[in-house]
Amino acid sequence: MGYATPMSQRNIFGDSPAPERTYPLKGGGSITLSALEKAGLETQKEVMEFWFYSDYEDPVHSCPYNSKEGGYQFIYGGPYEADEELLNEFSDIVPEEVIEELAKELQGRMS
Repeated sequence: MGYATPMSQRNIFGDSPAPERTYPLKGGGSITLSALEKAGLETQKEVMEFWFYSDYEDPVHSCPYNSKEGGYQFIYGGPYEADEELLNEFSDIVPEEVIEELAKELQGRMS
């Protein structure tokens, strides 16, 4: 027997809504988009930082360096700016000033 979805949770095509987006937490588990929106600033920053480092890293760890060519050679794409990537992902969820504060912290660690 299949699972049923209440009619009030179906769209006009009879489909169930997509599950709410979640973000992984550093210690395990995850947080939903709506919970992240309501979370405290430290939790928001922690989730954004964990998300950022799961996809991006300091070029010193993975890119060849050639001083004749002007520094790191971004053979895997990039360079990516923390503020741009965080704003693209979280601007509808987290206040912009929180995103900018974290981006400055991340850039400072990579300098």
